[in-house]
Amino acid sequence: KEPVYITIQESGSLFIAEQETNLSKLAADVCAAQGAVADCRDERVFVRAQPEVKYNQFMEVMNKLQENGYFKVGLLNEDIT
Repeated sequence: KEPVYITIQESGSLFIAEQETNLSKLAADVCAAQGAVADCRDERVFVRAQPEVKYNQFMEVMNKLQENGYFKVGLLNEDIT
């Protein structure tokens, strides 16, 4: 099964794969991206952010995921060359 990737852009825009979302819809959209399985919160979710994203923007996403019961969150780092 393909994992769900949440991308935070410098502008603050959020994407799940190519689908734009926002903080208020984030949990529902993550579950939908996982195929609306019985308990979406048991599946691992990955978060990646562009290098220019501010810490508070990143923490808003992390806090929203935790508020909605998503505790299996992986963080991704993209190499900048």
